[in-house]
Amino acid sequence: IINQEAAGEQNRTYIARSTLVYPLPDGSSQNAILFIRESGAFKLGEGDLKTVDLYAGLAGLALRQNDMRRLDITRRRGLEKVLQLLRFDNSALEESDPGSFVAHLANILPSKSRAIAFARNENGSYRATAGHRVEPGDLDDFEIMPGEGIIGEVAVGHETKFVSGRSNVNEAVQSFDPSNRDAFQRIFGESGLPGLLAACPVGTADGIEGVVLFFLFDVDESEKGEWQRLLTLAAGLYSVRLTIAQFHQTTPVVPAAVDTEFWGEAINRLNNHLSAIIGNAELASIASDLSGETVNHFKSIIAEAEQAARFGRKLMDQAASKNFPDTGNTNPPRDLNSVIGSVLDKSHISDALHMVGGRPREIVIDTTESIGVDLEEGVVRSLFEEAIDRFASVAEDEDLLTVSTYQADGYVYLDISRHRKNFPPVEKVAGFGEYQAAGEALKHRPADTYLEHAASGDCDYAFDRYTPSPSYLSFRFPVKKTAAEPTQAAVSPPRVLAIDDQTVILDLISAMCQASGYQVTTAASGEEGLQLALSQEFDIILTDLSMPGMSGLEVAREVIKSRPDVPIVLITGWEVDIDRSRLTASGITQVLYKPFRIEQLTEMIRNLTAARSRP
Repeated sequence: IINQEAAGEQNRTYIARSTLVYPLPDGSSQNAILFIRESGAFKLGEGDLKTVDLYAGLAGLALRQNDMRRLDITRRRGLEKVLQLLRFDNSALEESDPGSFVAHLANILPSKSRAIAFARNENGSYRATAGHRVEPGDLDDFEIMPGEGIIGEVAVGHETKFVSGRSNVNEAVQSFDPSNRDAFQRIFGESGLPGLLAACPVGTADGIEGVVLFFLFDVDESEKGEWQRLLTLAAGLYSVRLTIAQFHQTTPVVPAAVDTEFWGEAINRLNNHLSAIIGNAELASIASDLSGETVNHFKSIIAEAEQAARFGRKLMDQAASKNFPDTGNTNPPRDLNSVIGSVLDKSHISDALHMVGGRPREIVIDTTESIGVDLEEGVVRSLFEEAIDRFASVAEDEDLLTVSTYQADGYVYLDISRHRKNFPPVEKVAGFGEYQAAGEALKHRPADTYLEHAASGDCDYAFDRYTPSPSYLSFRFPVKKTAAEPTQAAVSPPRVLAIDDQTVILDLISAMCQASGYQVTTAASGEEGLQLALSQEFDIILTDLSMPGMSGLEVAREVIKSRPDVPIVLITGWEVDIDRSRLTASGITQVLYKPFRIEQLTEMIRNLTAARSRP
């Protein structure tokens, strides 16, 4: 309470104004509610304090709602731009000049923000080529030497870096050459130092093409996290676009001329970006304060990033089959959804259109989780290819096709159904279908040759028996057998060691594990990871394949000498470079391919650690 006195008649003093400052109960030291009384001092009893506290609570709620609304707008506007970067269009590929990345994001940045695009020169220096809210003359002769400042840092690490707070931004600016410091100060002008600096590298398989600096002024603390997420996603996606554009423009070469190490590193870098995009979008989508529209945006990001990963994998598979010598490698079995996705990728025309049954068909894919079945991948692939082809060939021209997978009552279901555009799809067949063993069904329906594949395993079959052209087919498989769950009453959470030289992947794995209740320790190199693996107890070890110095295979070979019972999972972004015999000899238990979902990681950890007892 602040009382302001004044002098009246006969110089007698009185309280002219009394001000009550009451901090809001929102954990912030900056927000408060202000009461003013024009005459007389505030005198608060217990009842008065309760009333003031009520007003303060209402004010805090109003501020939080305003913040959430502002953040929601930021998310929506930013995610629209992110989604534009995800929509791959081979006829309109982006230029490698990072200035086009600045132009793409310019209209979503806060009003006072500035940005500078630096393109990489052949000698390793970086030249300012474009800007946002920057005078063209301020970019003349603006050049950053190799390794200089934060630009040099992100160019080497290939990861977006953020600096928050004016004092920290000033320190980052001071790391540049004096002439470049002056250039930054001229660009900041009367606005002074920004509250948030983002340094975003953009590049292709060949390496970094440039670095974009974003300077955000007067950004609220609650908004900084959103801007960090959006700029990280956008920079990663832009690099993915450039990389895939490069794949399209690459002329096929003879096998002897292929640099397998180069392409392996290229696809691994691309999948690092996609892993960060998918993982960050998943973690962001589970926040409790998001609107339904924003959650759907995040789901769109996940779906389209996974499509981009399949697209990149398809390109590399084609390159491998045409250009790379056959090393006898075999891919490990994928889950049911991955097999379905790879089959539909081959028939994909555009958007939801696929060439199946001899003509273009619109297919809706409803697969929401990773599902394993006890059937060889080749058998599942042949079964689905023939079933979707046969089903589509007898469907009406106006029909939409839906492919869905789900689990119920200890079984995995694969439904293929059809319906008209303005009608709802067929419900889950598990709830009403009449199933029989696929071998028995084949005896009565020999024309349905896809049942030959289903009959080779433990598979049941149901179909619409009441219409000339079935409205659905359904296949039922037993859930893939996994190690038994621990039976003890109290089980400590799995202890995970994650080893990767890419900070973005380590942060992603750490966040995913923590969200699932696992204990996680990280190591930024093979050497550091090996030291931790031998000095501490872990229930599972996750290691990247390609790292400077000691590779993931070398780490695994050393670990199993002393810890032969610890499951070791190899994380990689390039399937065609995996030799299964080498993996087995190195003690690798399983391979996790980038990009991966939270449920894929957690299911794998749960299955591999279920049979291990802990003290």
